[in-house]
Amino acid sequence: GVCCFAALQTEARAVVANDIDRFALDACRLNARLNRVSVDDPRGRLKLSHCDLLSSADASHRLEEFDIIVAGDMMYDEMLTADLMKTFLALGSSSRNRKTRIFVGDPGRRWRDSHCNHLLHLARYEIPQQLRMANHGLFYPDVFEIQ
Repeated sequence: GVCCFAALQTEARAVVANDIDRFALDACRLNARLNRVSVDDPRGRLKLSHCDLLSSADASHRLEEFDIIVAGDMMYDEMLTADLMKTFLALGSSSRNRKTRIFVGDPGRRWRDSHCNHLLHLARYEIPQQLRMANHGLFYPDVFEIQ
Protein backbone atom coordinates (compact mmCIF):
# COMPACT_ATOMS: atom_id res chain seq x y z
CA GLY A 1 0.00 0.00 0.00
CA VAL A 2 1.37 3.29 1.18
CA CYS A 3 4.93 2.00 1.62
CA CYS A 4 5.18 1.02 -2.04
CA PHE A 5 4.38 4.58 -3.10
CA ALA A 6 6.99 5.93 -0.70
CA ALA A 7 9.51 3.50 -2.22
CA LEU A 8 8.63 4.73 -5.70
CA GLN A 9 9.63 8.24 -4.60
CA THR A 10 13.15 6.93 -3.96
CA GLU A 11 15.55 5.47 -6.47
CA ALA A 12 14.07 1.96 -6.14
CA ARG A 13 14.45 0.11 -9.43
CA ALA A 14 11.39 -2.03 -8.77
CA VAL A 15 8.70 -2.16 -6.10
CA VAL A 16 6.38 -5.06 -5.28
CA ALA A 17 3.23 -4.44 -3.25
CA ASN A 18 2.15 -7.76 -1.75
CA ASP A 19 -1.00 -8.65 0.16
CA ILE A 20 -3.17 -11.74 0.45
CA ASP A 21 -6.22 -9.47 0.67
CA ARG A 22 -7.42 -8.70 -2.86
CA PHE A 23 -9.27 -5.61 -1.59
CA ALA A 24 -5.96 -4.18 -0.35
CA LEU A 25 -4.44 -4.74 -3.79
CA ASP A 26 -7.49 -3.16 -5.44
CA ALA A 27 -6.98 -0.11 -3.21
CA CYS A 28 -3.31 -0.04 -4.21
CA ARG A 29 -4.25 -0.27 -7.89
CA LEU A 30 -6.73 2.62 -7.46
CA ASN A 31 -4.12 4.69 -5.60
CA ALA A 32 -1.66 4.01 -8.43
CA ARG A 33 -4.17 5.17 -11.03
CA LEU A 34 -4.88 8.35 -9.04
CA ASN A 35 -1.13 9.02 -8.85
CA ARG A 36 -0.51 8.17 -12.51
CA VAL A 37 1.67 5.16 -11.68
CA SER A 38 1.50 2.23 -14.09
CA VAL A 39 0.91 -1.17 -12.47
CA ASP A 40 2.14 -4.54 -13.75
CA ASP A 41 3.52 -2.89 -16.87
CA PRO A 42 6.70 -4.66 -18.04
CA ARG A 43 8.38 -1.24 -18.31
CA GLY A 44 6.91 0.02 -15.02
CA ARG A 45 8.46 -0.14 -11.57
CA LEU A 46 5.36 -1.22 -9.59
CA LYS A 47 4.15 -4.80 -9.49
CA LEU A 48 1.28 -6.16 -7.42
CA SER A 49 1.42 -9.63 -5.90
CA HIS A 50 -1.26 -11.75 -4.27
CA CYS A 51 1.13 -14.53 -3.14
CA ASP A 52 1.19 -15.72 0.46
CA LEU A 53 4.90 -15.13 0.95
CA LEU A 54 4.88 -16.40 4.54
CA SER A 55 3.25 -19.77 3.99
CA SER A 56 4.77 -20.84 0.70
CA ALA A 57 7.40 -23.56 0.80
CA ASP A 58 9.96 -21.38 -0.94
CA ALA A 59 9.20 -18.18 1.01
CA SER A 60 12.78 -17.48 2.06
CA HIS A 61 14.07 -18.06 -1.46
CA ARG A 62 11.46 -15.71 -2.94
CA LEU A 63 12.04 -13.04 -0.30
CA GLU A 64 15.83 -13.15 -0.80
CA GLU A 65 15.26 -11.40 -4.13
CA PHE A 66 14.48 -8.14 -2.31
CA ASP A 67 16.96 -5.62 -0.93
CA ILE A 68 14.39 -4.17 1.48
CA ILE A 69 11.17 -5.61 2.87
CA VAL A 70 8.64 -3.41 4.67
CA ALA A 71 5.90 -5.26 6.56
CA GLY A 72 3.27 -2.90 7.87
CA ASP A 73 0.83 -3.74 10.64
CA MET A 74 1.11 -7.53 10.41
CA MET A 75 1.45 -8.40 14.11
CA TYR A 76 -2.28 -8.40 14.84
CA ASP A 77 -2.48 -12.15 15.57
CA GLU A 78 -0.25 -14.38 17.69
CA MET A 79 0.19 -17.12 15.07
CA LEU A 80 0.72 -14.65 12.23
CA THR A 81 3.34 -12.81 14.27
CA ALA A 82 5.14 -16.09 15.03
CA ASP A 83 5.08 -17.08 11.32
CA LEU A 84 6.22 -13.61 10.27
CA MET A 85 9.17 -13.62 12.67
CA LYS A 86 10.12 -17.22 11.83
CA THR A 87 10.18 -16.41 8.11
CA PHE A 88 12.05 -13.13 8.52
CA LEU A 89 14.63 -14.59 10.93
CA ALA A 90 15.23 -17.53 8.58
CA LEU A 91 15.66 -15.07 5.73
CA GLY A 92 18.19 -13.08 7.74
CA SER A 93 20.24 -16.18 8.47
CA SER A 94 20.04 -17.58 4.92
CA SER A 95 20.82 -14.53 2.80
CA ARG A 96 24.13 -15.54 1.26
CA ASN A 97 25.43 -12.78 -0.97
CA ARG A 98 23.78 -9.78 0.63
CA LYS A 99 21.72 -8.82 3.61
CA THR A 100 18.05 -8.22 3.00
CA ARG A 101 16.97 -5.44 5.35
CA ILE A 102 13.57 -6.06 6.91
CA PHE A 103 11.48 -3.34 8.55
CA VAL A 104 8.27 -3.89 10.50
CA GLY A 105 5.71 -1.32 11.54
CA ASP A 106 3.42 -2.08 14.47
CA PRO A 107 1.05 0.10 16.52
CA GLY A 108 1.84 -1.65 19.83
CA ARG A 109 0.09 -4.99 19.79
CA ARG A 110 1.10 -7.43 22.51
CA TRP A 111 2.26 -10.18 20.14
CA ARG A 112 5.48 -8.37 19.30
CA ASP A 113 6.67 -8.39 22.93
CA SER A 114 7.84 -11.99 22.80
CA HIS A 115 10.07 -11.13 19.82
CA CYS A 116 11.62 -7.90 21.14
CA ASN A 117 15.12 -9.43 21.28
CA HIS A 118 15.03 -9.55 17.45
CA LEU A 119 13.59 -6.05 16.94
CA LEU A 120 15.77 -2.96 16.75
CA HIS A 121 13.58 0.04 17.55
CA LEU A 122 14.06 2.81 14.98
CA ALA A 123 11.19 5.24 15.42
CA ARG A 124 7.91 5.99 17.18
CA TYR A 125 5.10 8.08 15.76
CA GLU A 126 1.93 9.54 17.20
CA ILE A 127 -1.36 8.86 15.43
CA PRO A 128 -3.27 12.11 14.81
CA GLN A 129 -6.22 12.75 17.11
CA GLN A 130 -8.79 12.42 14.29
CA LEU A 131 -7.62 8.85 13.52
CA ARG A 132 -7.33 7.51 17.06
CA MET A 133 -10.88 6.19 17.37
CA ALA A 134 -10.27 3.71 14.53
CA ASN A 135 -7.10 2.36 16.18
CA HIS A 136 -8.63 0.88 19.33
CA GLY A 137 -6.32 2.60 21.80
CA LEU A 138 -3.12 1.99 19.82
CA PHE A 139 -1.88 5.54 19.38
CA TYR A 140 1.90 5.16 19.03
CA PRO A 141 3.06 2.98 16.14
CA ASP A 142 6.70 1.94 16.10
CA VAL A 143 9.10 0.98 13.33
CA PHE A 144 11.63 -1.80 13.90
CA GLU A 145 14.36 -3.50 11.92
CA ILE A 146 14.56 -7.27 12.25
CA GLN A 147 17.94 -8.31 13.68
